[in-house]
Amino acid sequence: MSIKFDLNANIREKLGSAESRRIRKSGNIPAVIYNKGVNTQISVPSKDFEKEYFKGDIFTTLITLDIKGKKQDVIINKIDIDPVKDIPSHITFMKAEDSVKVKVKVTFFNREKSPGIKKGGFLNIVRRKVELICPANNIPVEIKVDIGKMNVSDKIKSSNIEIPKNTSFALKGRDFTIGSITGRGSKSEDKAEDSSGEGSAESDDDKSNEKSE
Repeated sequence: MSIKFDLNANIREKLGSAESRRIRKSGNIPAVIYNKGVNTQISVPSKDFEKEYFKGDIFTTLITLDIKGKKQDVIINKIDIDPVKDIPSHITFMKAEDSVKVKVKVTFFNREKSPGIKKGGFLNIVRRKVELICPANNIPVEIKVDIGKMNVSDKIKSSNIEIPKNTSFALKGRDFTIGSITGRGSKSEDKAEDSSGEGSAESDDDKSNEKSE
């Protein structure tokens, strides 16, 4: 299920660091909308944006900006974070076309049912996110992977993953690895196979059934 929300915005008439500080002090966040070389400088309410930002799915959210009654659909391209306050200090939006390219998190479920994990194996995560090309009005929040029937040495390939209708992987022409169930001596093989992919093999330290690197 995709996430959408509306957000009011105002055009910024003045630019510069001093003006950006003034905007932040007034309870807003300076931002810009990229649209095929034409940039629109805006500001958005801090409280309203942070409410959605701290939910954790902002990069897979379709946002409808209301700029003086004119609505425009955008997605997040980049968020600068204040190093002291740990809150957004600047936002880069991109105009949402009919289809967009986004990175979507991968979640694994049914670990407790996996024969491989029951035998002492570990979930080796090669990609925590996958890049998808999908309709702007139907951006998936996550891609779920069922590992309930996986044994040691089994691999999760992109061809095994169910993705939404009208959606495709941005990485074309390759059946890449998402993860695997590894046992003693099998982990290095997965890392070597995907060393040129979207991300290197890694583990999730806070998961008891995942192996530390």
